[in-house]
Amino acid sequence: INAEYGHAKAHVFEMQGRTNEGISFLTSTLPNWENSAGLGCHTYWHLALYYLESDRADKALELYDKQIRTRVSPGLVLNFIDASSFLLRLEIAGVEVGRERWEEIYHLWEPHLNDHVTIFNDAHAMMSILGSERTDLARKFLDSTLISTSQDRVLASRLLSALMHYKHQEYDQCVKDLWPLRSQLITIGGSHAQRDIFNKLLFNAAFKAGNRGFS
Repeated sequence: INAEYGHAKAHVFEMQGRTNEGISFLTSTLPNWENSAGLGCHTYWHLALYYLESDRADKALELYDKQIRTRVSPGLVLNFIDASSFLLRLEIAGVEVGRERWEEIYHLWEPHLNDHVTIFNDAHAMMSILGSERTDLARKFLDSTLISTSQDRVLASRLLSALMHYKHQEYDQCVKDLWPLRSQLITIGGSHAQRDIFNKLLFNAAFKAGNRGFS
């Protein structure tokens, strides 16, 4: 078993909802993947995700602090993406993550805010901007994305706006932006496991908006 195999198996367990098996597999094979420069941090993200989906948010946050937070470095944007989405997942689950954690991730994203490689990356950069309470910058970043992206501008506008509406507790508008995008999100990049953050955002916004039948 190497890091690539462990990562592939992690996706299988995630897609099939086999979180307990995923935890058992990754913890039992940890020496085979944790020191991988490219996949170590990302596979810890999968493990933390299993804990969060198993209603063990305390263990998920502990793993974030001990393994993900300490491994994120300026060299690999994948790790910024994982950290950003995981902090938002924790907040959706009702965990108070604090501004300090968001500040750390924002400062890693900061040199890349004008890259606009994919909408997927830009959405995660937006998470860090909003999490670190940079409201004015969020609006400028949205405008910059719409000018620079080579992908679907309507999709980009709605997705990034949905994140902004959620942050400002405008849950009805968040739902209105996200609902039409459900079948289009596969085009923005990332894996099913990574894009699931947007499903969680949609369902939680619907719940907070009072549309419990929808959520």
